[in-house]
Amino acid sequence: VAADYCCSSPDAYSYHHCKCDFSNYVDKIYPIEFRDTRHSCSVRDGVGAENVTLTGVDQILKAIYETTTGDFWLNKIGWLDEEVEYCDWYGVSCESRIVIGIDLRGNNLTGPFPYHNISMLHDIQSLDLANNALSGSIDYVTFYNLRHLSHIDLSSNQLSGAVDILTEIDV
Repeated sequence: VAADYCCSSPDAYSYHHCKCDFSNYVDKIYPIEFRDTRHSCSVRDGVGAENVTLTGVDQILKAIYETTTGDFWLNKIGWLDEEVEYCDWYGVSCESRIVIGIDLRGNNLTGPFPYHNISMLHDIQSLDLANNALSGSIDYVTFYNLRHLSHIDLSSNQLSGAVDILTEIDV
């Protein structure tokens, strides 16, 4: 139903013809003021990966950097360097320029958990932000559109909240 609403086809999301932010659908039913949906959907212009219209992935990653005081990270190789492709930034894993993993474990991230930025990384499969100093509460709505997320480790931070849509989570 959500894929029909956002992408015009229930199969569109699984075939990457459309990347859909489930929060757009949820917003129609349950408006939440804090959600940032400026980068909610992108559609392929053609068949080749070179025609993918990215939804500001580098801006999303830069916002994570800024929110978590990236200037003080232990390793920030490539981050914010316009000469370096975001897939080559420390801790970022990609397949065909699509972010599938972020591993910034024990990298001195501080500040609020960047839930609104992470929720826009639709194809992320693995998220490891353990052993940092992230704070705040986690709302399970953050993870609604992360349909490919199979590993998440947020342990050893100052986070609170319940995430009931994931069966295996380490918070």
